[in-house]
Amino acid sequence: MRRVANLILLIVALAIMPESASAQFDLSKALGTLLGGSSKSTTTTTTNDPYKKLADAAPAASTLNGTWAYSSATFTYVGNNPLADVVVAQLDPIIADVMRQMGVTPGSAEVSLQSGVGVVSHGDSEIRGKYAYQRSTAGITVSTTYEGKSVSVSGYVKYASNTLTVLLDVKQLVKAIKTVYPELKSDQNIVLIESLLKDISGVYAVGKFKRK
Repeated sequence: MRRVANLILLIVALAIMPESASAQFDLSKALGTLLGGSSKSTTTTTTNDPYKKLADAAPAASTLNGTWAYSSATFTYVGNNPLADVVVAQLDPIIADVMRQMGVTPGSAEVSLQSGVGVVSHGDSEIRGKYAYQRSTAGITVSTTYEGKSVSVSGYVKYASNTLTVLLDVKQLVKAIKTVYPELKSDQNIVLIESLLKDISGVYAVGKFKRK
């Protein structure tokens, strides 16, 4: 995909696209079974609510400021079903291969954040965007305009040991890809991911960045 490394939303989104359709199909079947086909499975009022844990550990807004070097990308399920976590973790080796094929390696991309403004750089390319962060929930919304097309994706952030972890909603990432590259609406990977996520919520693309 041309210039995809310029846009962090698309970089992370592509990381969830396995090379084989069979891998996606198996994951879809497994998650569908584990979650009972219900998109409400990640909503809970118990003390084990993972979203409450994110909120309780939310970093201060000032902590996000600075320059961060790309470290890794993964694919995760945020919910209360540990079996779903095991299934999703099986995709990690594939994600690593896809990122290497794209030339996105640890330290090769940087994200600079400062009071709501973000700049992503990869090689000689650069793109600017904005982000809105709400500490009470650890929620973040990232938006940018790419080739005249505006995209926005929401998610959550975590911070520990000089590492910023960004979780972005996979459904919204797929929508962003289709907005920027409408020719990919019929792409096999896109179609399979949309099918996978049709009745599932709480699935996120995860990017980790080390403070420089």
